[in-house]
Amino acid sequence: MDARVHQLARLVDIVETLRGPGGCPWDREQTLGDMPKNLLEEACEVIDAIDDGARQPTASVREELGDLLMNIFLAAQICQDQGAFSLEEVTADICDKLIRRHPHVFGDAKADDVAQVLERWNAIKAAERQAKTGEARRESRLDRVPRSLPPLERADSLGRAAAKAGFDWPSASGALEKVREELDEVSAELNGNSPGAARLEEELGDVLFAVASLCRKLEISPDRALRKTLKKFTERFRYIEEKLPSLESASLEAMETLWQEAKLPAANDARSEN
Repeated sequence: MDARVHQLARLVDIVETLRGPGGCPWDREQTLGDMPKNLLEEACEVIDAIDDGARQPTASVREELGDLLMNIFLAAQICQDQGAFSLEEVTADICDKLIRRHPHVFGDAKADDVAQVLERWNAIKAAERQAKTGEARRESRLDRVPRSLPPLERADSLGRAAAKAGFDWPSASGALEKVREELDEVSAELNGNSPGAARLEEELGDVLFAVASLCRKLEISPDRALRKTLKKFTERFRYIEEKLPSLESASLEAMETLWQEAKLPAANDARSEN
């Protein structure tokens, strides 16, 4: 047996044992409703490992991919336990789909570049939907962006999808002006007699979307930019914690002084050595 197939079969057996009589109480109690959280967390840990390893295939990436794979197998096993479908059927479906949507690889079709591949992929996908539902529903360009993407990533993807159709600012200056406009609307709401929480939530959402659009126009990933800022914030806050063990009783002035100190090169060098 192929070593790859052997290890996958081994994982199937392990997951079945964990879910079976006498298995692990935690695994046995998981439902399909529990899996979105588990899958999202494991996928995010894969992303963290890739980022931490400077996008190289490190041991940590290997480990986290294994954790994600286990949860995919677990989700399929839960569905099988409910009498719905099996991992075998899930695997067969994706194999058939990949072959069907890559006729330039598994058939006689030709594709000279990525644009032709995507055009054919979307045409095949639309035909599949029509065959399944019996109707040729016109797909929005935005339908291709998964609703469950992390919001900042989805904001970037939605903006890119709309921009491909020409719905975009000619330059980054227009996107920057939109950010200022949305911030002014937040200010106006705050300066009103009774700012409403729902209205503020809406306006702040507009600000975040506008900032994501500005990042897109500048060819900067908003998700990556925010990740870097959060990493920087975490490191500087930890510096304050190290200097002020009794943080809750410290003054804001003392914390601000240390925050500024944490931004100095000497503090960064000390953190790197640790």
